[in-house]
Amino acid sequence: MNTKMFIFLILVLSVIAYWLLPKTRFAKRLKMNEKLFYAINVIGILCGVAGLAVSLGLGEMIMTGHYFELILLPAVLVYLYSAVIMKVQGEGTPYDEKQNYNMTQAAAISLPFSMGAMFVLYAMYKEAVFEGLLWFPVYVFFTLTAYSAGSLFYFRKN
Repeated sequence: MNTKMFIFLILVLSVIAYWLLPKTRFAKRLKMNEKLFYAINVIGILCGVAGLAVSLGLGEMIMTGHYFELILLPAVLVYLYSAVIMKVQGEGTPYDEKQNYNMTQAAAISLPFSMGAMFVLYAMYKEAVFEGLLWFPVYVFFTLTAYSAGSLFYFRKN
């Protein structure tokens, strides 16, 4: 089975689980807690750092070989799991006030960093350091790393 089909199959099964899981008895056990919040952000950091390393190591092949999507898949699945928790809990957010505040702080700090990264990537693309669409996975993985690391930093700090 090629990479595209594998990723497509996993995403289809995940979306089906998103719709079916809240209707089961198991859904009552799904709750957001500090360990899950920590795990979500650690997975975001790991996927981001691995993606940056592979993007810079493989170059354009990360897009043609669909490694970009494969590396991003664990983070997407973890965020989909938290979406299932949101759907199960209904109104409100599954995150407590501290986690919401930490995510807001992380978003506020990662925005300028990601904008700075975009300017650097544009300059590198203009100087032919990057070719084709390589800037896109580098930017996505950098932003994922910055946001997840910021969330963990503020979560542990407060």
